[in-house]
Amino acid sequence: MFRIGDFSKLARISIRMLRFYDEKQLLVPAYTDPETRYRYYQSEQLGRAMKINELRSVGFGTSAIREILEASPGDSTMRAVLKIRESELTESVHTVEKQLSDVRKLLEQLDSKAMEYEVKLKTFPKWNAASLRKIIPAYDSEVLLWGEMMQETGPLGLIPPAGSVPVTVFYDPDYKEADPDIEIRRAVDRLDRDTEHVKFMRSRKQKPSALSFTAATISSQPLTRRLQTGYRQKILKFPVPVSPVIWYQREIRKILKNR
Repeated sequence: MFRIGDFSKLARISIRMLRFYDEKQLLVPAYTDPETRYRYYQSEQLGRAMKINELRSVGFGTSAIREILEASPGDSTMRAVLKIRESELTESVHTVEKQLSDVRKLLEQLDSKAMEYEVKLKTFPKWNAASLRKIIPAYDSEVLLWGEMMQETGPLGLIPPAGSVPVTVFYDPDYKEADPDIEIRRAVDRLDRDTEHVKFMRSRKQKPSALSFTAATISSQPLTRRLQTGYRQKILKFPVPVSPVIWYQREIRKILKNR
């Protein structure tokens, strides 16, 4: 048998971790001296130690490793757990690849000065509007609302007034990771009967709490195109506690996070 120090070298597991595995019943010594409390391991336990190292290297925790090791060779538990971990790692890879792509795009925009935006507080004219408000899964699901609005109002033959812009209203007091409460508004030339989900609003002057931002220089980058289209007008339904520029910078970070 091997003393804990020798077994640590062979298994490439620190003494501290071997003691931890003993406490968690993950890798129990073959014998523990009742007087000195020295731990001793058998050579047959090296195989289990190697498996623990392999499973730890792919991100499994102690409980999951124990479950996998206790499963019999023909048990579907090990395969199922490994498949779940495979899916988690695959998703992590996609997330990192997307973040890397976003960073590269931002670097390109900085090089071309495409990140120079004009930010203004403004008051909208009086427009009749078609409105649709829902709680959606995420901010980038807003496009689904616009599709639903067009499907319900398209047959009505409504015409947007000249110079009007689509508007998105955010009702939550802060940024939400999921289930934001938003409303979309489209200016229309006349009022009509409410549809199943779309409500019509009489013209009224908006409070000067709307933020408009557009790119100062035109770029073909996806982020700039998105800012110039779907995110051109935003209305806050609560007092803005910071300057428009700081709020705008926060909005940019939100857009990047949800791309």
